[in-house]
Amino acid sequence: MITPPEYIPEYDKDIEWDPNDIFQRKEFGQHLGNIIERSNGNLVIGLYAGWGEGKTTFVKTWTQHLEDRQFPVINIDAFETDYIDDPFGCLAGEAYEYIEKYCGSDNRITKLFAGRSNRVIKALASSAAGYFVPGGDKIAEALTSDMAYFGNSVQSYKEKKKELQDFKYALEIAAQRLGNSKPLIFIIDELDRCRPTYALQMLERIKHLFSVPNVVFVLVMNKQQMENSIKLAYGTNDQEAGIYLNKFIHLPVNLQMDESRLDKAGYARYFLNKMGYEPQDANAFGLDFYQHEYDSFSQSICNFIQYENITLREIQRILTLFMLAKNSVGTQNKVLFCELSLFFICYFKVMDFPLFQKIIQYQDISKNIAQKLSTFPHDAGWDFLKKAELKLFSGRNTEFEDILLHKDTSPLSFPEIIGTHLYRTNLSSTQILQYHLDLINLGTSNV
Repeated sequence: MITPPEYIPEYDKDIEWDPNDIFQRKEFGQHLGNIIERSNGNLVIGLYAGWGEGKTTFVKTWTQHLEDRQFPVINIDAFETDYIDDPFGCLAGEAYEYIEKYCGSDNRITKLFAGRSNRVIKALASSAAGYFVPGGDKIAEALTSDMAYFGNSVQSYKEKKKELQDFKYALEIAAQRLGNSKPLIFIIDELDRCRPTYALQMLERIKHLFSVPNVVFVLVMNKQQMENSIKLAYGTNDQEAGIYLNKFIHLPVNLQMDESRLDKAGYARYFLNKMGYEPQDANAFGLDFYQHEYDSFSQSICNFIQYENITLREIQRILTLFMLAKNSVGTQNKVLFCELSLFFICYFKVMDFPLFQKIIQYQDISKNIAQKLSTFPHDAGWDFLKKAELKLFSGRNTEFEDILLHKDTSPLSFPEIIGTHLYRTNLSSTQILQYHLDLINLGTSNV
């Protein structure tokens, strides 16, 4: 896999939550389920969190938790449907599929809901084209008289109003049948990523067409981005955008995330495993007796990440760069591939770009890295590799050059062996560093 994987934890019904809950949201999810269970439906919850804070991950795990508690749940990714003109088709279509799945296609409730939905779609389509006048071929005739025009408009309004009322009745009946005393829950994710007009129309459809007993909507979004969409669509200011959004939300809830409690190491480990991380082959250096340190290197990365002030999105960006570069090496030239050096290049590119620019200019940043590692608990894997690799960041790398001229017949240390390999390949430390810089810039300059 070369694309960043989505974190989808395994769900364990025996304990009603993910056993590796890196976001520490089990209790939050349980409480939110309790609120919905006692709401009697007809509730719209705004579930707010910033980008990269695990909204979609929470939704997937929470959905399984709710279904285990016998809630009927319909999940919708709004961003995947914003190519259609009217979000009513998405909402009604997903509801129909769910009703058909649990009630059967020949069930009376399924047929009732399908029929009422089709009528609403026709009514909405006629509204988009103009006033609805029964007998389309008589439109021109109706317009010849002001009274006829007014009369047909009133009739059109009455007919569409009845269609909408009939649809809401069918939805209420279906929700009662599906829920067995528990509300039907629509969870709509990625609403803030949709076209502004589509996102706002989705809110309007929910408010006017789906507001019925026994139905709950959970709108998962980045609140600030959603307000930006409102400002773009209506030209409002920040305060007005917030007021407009609150018209649709009964219960605003912030998705809790305590960065200090996150299992960031677990998230990084999951990420590396899904992207196919394999330990460096020590045989490439003729150092098979050091394989244990290479095998523990990914754990060293994960431990380092756990102690850093770094967000989940930044973790993803760093490790994506790292794995793209590692995968681009393939099985050739592994003798030139220095994992720790590459990791720090990726780390500084994301977390400290001015320092990354110093790397590009081959300035000595070995002290910066040494300071970074000094705050990290002792780790044998780090200690092993930093002696050999981090000298690439020390400008001319005079220590390697001294090793190459060393006449001592005593057994060579690991850094000396690496230096010997550099000598044998006729590559300077600058060229080795440039090789690794080229790896992460291969199609990833904007990552």
